[in-house]
Amino acid sequence: MKVMTLPPDDPAERHYPPEWYNERLIRPLEAPPELNLRTVVTMSLDDAAGVLAVAVDGGDIFILDY
Repeated sequence: MKVMTLPPDDPAERHYPPEWYNERLIRPLEAPPELNLRTVVTMSLDDAAGVLAVAVDGGDIFILDY
């Protein structure tokens, strides 16, 4: 799995040089072996915390850091 984040649209809001954003736009995520991606019912991205919350059938929730 991979997560893609985008820098702010307004260049004035970008606090780092363009190269910094280019290296961090797409980040790989390691899914634990017990996470069956076929059973995912919803995902929620919290960019401020740097996590992706994945809910699966049966009520389990996995928190993946990126």
